[in-house]
Amino acid sequence: MSTQCRAWATLLAWPMLGLRPTLRSVTALILGLGGVGVLLAGPGLALGAEKLPGVGLALGAAVLFAFGTVAPRSTIPLSPVALTAWQVGLGCLPMVPLGLLFEKPDLGALSPLGWASLAYMTAVPMGICYLGWFAATKRLPPATASTSMLLVPLVGVISAAPILGERLGAREGFALALTLGGVALAVRKPLNAN
Repeated sequence: MSTQCRAWATLLAWPMLGLRPTLRSVTALILGLGGVGVLLAGPGLALGAEKLPGVGLALGAAVLFAFGTVAPRSTIPLSPVALTAWQVGLGCLPMVPLGLLFEKPDLGALSPLGWASLAYMTAVPMGICYLGWFAATKRLPPATASTSMLLVPLVGVISAAPILGERLGAREGFALALTLGGVALAVRKPLNAN
């Protein structure tokens, strides 16, 4: 979803904020999306009619997340940490009952280490990621912030090599080169900038 959101944020910034995409920002986005596409186009990717509702929901979530990123809003008088906690908490609130309804988890089978890991994953990585995202969208134009976030899937794949022992090959290297090229192009200052 993060890849779709980045593309939608760049596109929505034009009609909503008057930030017309430049050739450089569109090229950077295409390179970044191309890299993520190469990464995801590996073996085992199959899309059938039974997956269409999930694809539609993911697309809808990406468009809504992008809309929230570029929508003009007034500043809420809270610290960034408190604001992030409220936004993540309220955003996750409907997901908990829906997850319990549709997934039928066996919560009794979760060990104390599993509970600790779940709490850690909720508080630390999600909190840090959202703090970083909100800081980026405050300081950077939507196209730049969005393209820079295309590095997230690559960090996951590259981290999986030493942590999980997964193999990195030419496809991953090519995806990394495309994505890094797009991000470098997006964050590079224009030649006429001071």
